[in-house]
Amino acid sequence: DESLVSEEQLAKATADLGYELIIHQKSEVNYEKIKLIVSVVLIIVLMYFSMGHMFGIEAGPYNHYIQLILTVVIFILHFHYFRSGFRSLILLHPNMDSLVFLSSSVSFLYSLFALYKIHVAHDHSYHLFFETGAMILVIVSIGKYIEGENKKKTTKTIRGLATLRPMQANLLKD
Repeated sequence: DESLVSEEQLAKATADLGYELIIHQKSEVNYEKIKLIVSVVLIIVLMYFSMGHMFGIEAGPYNHYIQLILTVVIFILHFHYFRSGFRSLILLHPNMDSLVFLSSSVSFLYSLFALYKIHVAHDHSYHLFFETGAMILVIVSIGKYIEGENKKKTTKTIRGLATLRPMQANLLKD
């Protein structure tokens, strides 16, 4: 009820729990969908550079740095997982965002270490896993997007069914 709680109070309470309140409006552009499409395109390009050597495709001398840049862009697009996951861990209430935050961060940090070892220490026994952290973010985002769309459809269907109920009923007694 808008008379009891303001949007600001609701947003603050939601943020204190480690989540972000998103208020949907009818005429709003679907930024989540655009962000998801951009992420999928970027992850395909990232997979080309990280896995191309398996198919005989040479990516060039700057392959590792291109992987790093693409991963950072995907991480920026999905930074809300890091903010929410870190906050949930600090509050000792881990959730799925915490798992996404930890797995993406660890693969990224290991890849940074491996990149250092490869290019500075000239130790080529290390492998990069930039695509792993980025792929985790994109796959989870796709799942959440599909879940959200299904919730919208289900809610719309239930509201439609609720309008079909009769306004009055007749009681027949023997």
